Amino acid sequence: MVAVSDVSDLTERGRTQAAPAPEALRPLRYAGVFALLFLFGTETFLVSPLLPTIAESIGTTEAAAASTVTAYVLVYAVFAPFLGLLSDRFGRRRTLLAGGLLFVLSNAAAALSTDLTLLVLSRALAGLAAAAAGPAIWAHIAETAPEAVRGRALGLGMALFSTGQVVGVPLGGVLAGAAGWRAAFWALAIGTLAALALLTRQVAPAKGSAAPGGAVRAVLGGWRDPVLRRALLVNTVFNAANLGAYTFLGAVLDRRFDLSVQALGLVGVLVGAGSVAGSLVGGRLGDRARGAGRTDLPLLALWALLLAAGIALATSAPGLPLSLLGVLVWFTASGAFVTDQQTLAGSVAPAHRATSSAWLTSTMYAGTGLGAWAVGAFADVTRGALLVGTGLALVAAAGAWAVSRGLKQNAQGLSDGPRADATRTVGQALDSRDRGRSPAVPAVAAAGRVRAAGRETDQPEHQDDHGGQPEDLHRETGTEQQQGEEQDQQQGNHDDLPGLELSRPLLPGAAADIRGNLPADPGHQTVRQRGTDSREADMTTGDKAGNTGEKIKGAVKEKAGKAVGNERLEAEGRAEQAKADLKQAGENVKDAFRR
Repeated sequence: MVAVSDVSDLTERGRTQAAPAPEALRPLRYAGVFALLFLFGTETFLVSPLLPTIAESIGTTEAAAASTVTAYVLVYAVFAPFLGLLSDRFGRRRTLLAGGLLFVLSNAAAALSTDLTLLVLSRALAGLAAAAAGPAIWAHIAETAPEAVRGRALGLGMALFSTGQVVGVPLGGVLAGAAGWRAAFWALAIGTLAALALLTRQVAPAKGSAAPGGAVRAVLGGWRDPVLRRALLVNTVFNAANLGAYTFLGAVLDRRFDLSVQALGLVGVLVGAGSVAGSLVGGRLGDRARGAGRTDLPLLALWALLLAAGIALATSAPGLPLSLLGVLVWFTASGAFVTDQQTLAGSVAPAHRATSSAWLTSTMYAGTGLGAWAVGAFADVTRGALLVGTGLALVAAAGAWAVSRGLKQNAQGLSDGPRADATRTVGQALDSRDRGRSPAVPAVAAAGRVRAAGRETDQPEHQDDHGGQPEDLHRETGTEQQQGEEQDQQQGNHDDLPGLELSRPLLPGAAADIRGNLPADPGHQTVRQRGTDSREADMTTGDKAGNTGEKIKGAVKEKAGKAVGNERLEAEGRAEQAKADLKQAGENVKDAFRR
């Protein structure tokens, strides 16, 4: 514990030393990698407004042409978490250049495609290129940005990636209307070459290093957490409804209202406006919930319900204005969900926070591909977008609510940690009675672990003005000490009780809970070696357990009478919670004994 004088001294010294000004963020330093992120995002939904034109050009159906979207997002989803290991092995610069060049070639191949097979393969290669270069970009930014502005640098990169996803729709529509659908892919190829030219000047060569042992296991580790696994599944289902239906939005509006390619591109303005509004609203409501001490995870269920309403309105409303209103509601919900989904992953499994972010992106793309496939399976894509979009959105809402409820129950329970271990040990001690062994030793060891689990919060809540304990404890201390001395005369001192490390006092309820659940079973007798004189004493299991409980109580009361001094100030705010936890532990022990 740091003394008050030490803190004062450090404070005074800190006042005399001027803190260095934090280094400002210089976005131009990352212009090359930021441009790549924007282009990767643009590629995602570039095809959406082009589906009718592409299908007519290569002689296929719109549903079949939508498989080009599925190819890109599924390859990215499957390989991105693992291809991140390439940049560790070969270096960031090499991985970025290789991925960028493959992205150029794949888009050139898409522009030259004359049939569906070649177009799908080229889009799959584009997804592979983005999956290799994307993780290297994030690693490069995190490693080279000054610590004071690292979060802003990563946030700017994510904003540009998301902007590319929104801009891709109107950009594709405008380019297709002016020069044909192939021009959109040529524009991506040329833009990527320009980004690579900047990147070669801004990303310094560096040697890679061998991937750490168990790296693949670490990537998969998040899926071993049951709550995180359910959270990622919710993310997959939400985006299957959201982005899967969005893949066919251009085709749906074209069929229903006969919109031109340019008009379909302008629908992207509503998509962008809704996404920005949703991000602001979702962030504000989430901050307000956390500020009030509540979790913001139930909001995810709300966004999923709004998504279902928006998709239903956009695909089945009787007029164009109502359909466009549905698009606005749709992407307001989408933007809010994207803002809060990082909280979802970080809250359910803090130990896997690094890989959780990568898996969120992968499951988003996986959901997009699966949703696009499901909608495309319908002969009428308008009906498919309505049924698949609204149905999966409702499933995501139910799943998000279940995850938030599960987190609440986990927070209230004792599913892991020292208290649960101690409770299980006491239960095993109680069960040992039936096997003719004394439960004293494991029970007392469990008491020590209960004390350790509440080490920071083990001071009694109410104390007198002198730092001591309540008067009723003072009155009982003498009696309990006398009982302890009488027991010591009969059975020896407290040194023969392994696991009872009462260097600091337990809360009074802890010993009472354990003592009250130790069984009395006069049908069994045990023989125990006493000290160095090998004196043997017959004692029934019930008497032994009872005496052990009195020893615990006597030791607790004796320690409880000591002054706690300044430690009271540190523990007072946590004492009530510790008391409730220990009470719950006692109830769990009782339930185990009854069973």
